[in-house]
Amino acid sequence: MSRTRDKEIVIDPRTWVDPFEILPTSDEETTLQESIVQVADILESSDSGKCVCCGQTIKLYPRKFSNVMGKFLCKLVSLWKHRKSNKDWISIRRINKGEKASSDASYLVHWKLVKRGKVGLYRPTRKGEKFAKGLIRVPSHAFVYNGKFCLGLSNKLVSIDEVLGEKFNRNELLNTKWTK
Repeated sequence: MSRTRDKEIVIDPRTWVDPFEILPTSDEETTLQESIVQVADILESSDSGKCVCCGQTIKLYPRKFSNVMGKFLCKLVSLWKHRKSNKDWISIRRINKGEKASSDASYLVHWKLVKRGKVGLYRPTRKGEKFAKGLIRVPSHAFVYNGKFCLGLSNKLVSIDEVLGEKFNRNELLNTKWTK
């Protein structure tokens, strides 16, 4: 029996599994450097695989710059120009007001179009403002590992208007004064 923060955890010996029995095993002769090379080889291929050290799935996911991300960025830029001070951060709740929340906004960090503050708070970068206004183009895809790490961007460039498509109007999004 062990204690964790005033809660008792009773381990039933009949169901106990030794953690070392369920952890992935690897060749004891494999060095850390060789394991890193194996992970890199899997990431460079279009296949997925398992890490020889921890058993985690290894796959590089191409994350497309979606119209939802473009709409979020335009609304963020619009709200940003009406902020009260340079220290302000914009809440994702304010941006998604009345709409289904999307986690796609957090991926804009990979393109360096937004900065993320505390949980749910964002501000556009200068690059993000330029992209939203149609002044620059950005890569169409970010290559993301484990949902967090951007390991590269595609060579194909897209404009904000291409991203938004016919579904959204950039000027309308940028020029609407979004309510608090």
